Amino acid sequence: MSDPFEVLRPLPVRVRPELGETADTYICRLASANHLKPSYLHCFIAGPSLWFGKPRLDRLAALAGRTREDLQRCFADPSLLLFRPQLREEQDADAIRSELFFRVQRDAENRGLSVRVLSERHGVSRHTIRRALDAPRLADQELTRRRPPPAILPLKSLIDPLLDEGLDPKEIWVRVIDQHHIVVPFIPLTTYAKEWHASRVRETFPMPHHPLGSQ
Repeated sequence: MSDPFEVLRPLPVRVRPELGETADTYICRLASANHLKPSYLHCFIAGPSLWFGKPRLDRLAALAGRTREDLQRCFADPSLLLFRPQLREEQDADAIRSELFFRVQRDAENRGLSVRVLSERHGVSRHTIRRALDAPRLADQELTRRRPPPAILPLKSLIDPLLDEGLDPKEIWVRVIDQHHIVVPFIPLTTYAKEWHASRVRETFPMPHHPLGSQ
């Protein structure tokens, strides 16, 4: 729902939407025609607090000088623009648990930390720490088996070098849309970035292959 005190006026240069294009590509074309960064315009249209989410149809129509109906007739993704999506974490619970268990086992093995210290260090209960220490070790191939989210897989060649540069998901999102006019789905991007960094940790600290007992 639009802010009743916010008045959006059309941008100076109006761009005709093309039949079958997506809102994301149209926003990039609209930004370029008005000498704006696509990342800035996309975030502005998505609005607070979903800056990196799906664009809002009402805001886009106002800035483009078009009606909502005109945009809906042209866009290939009109259903995604009707409501503001709820921003939520979409993380794999099993992946999170496996990563926590790996870190606990690594600290117990390499640092000789007690259950109490491990509990404080990782911010979980002592019961969880004991479960991690008693859990079977995952084989290396099992840890690296997870594939990138489907939305990220075609963009790996763009995203991986940026992760190597040390960019965080927000910086990557901005770089890709500004340089390539491609909007990366933000939640899958954050999930992939976390798994990418976790895989580097596992390469740096290989998991021992003998089981640990409770301490």
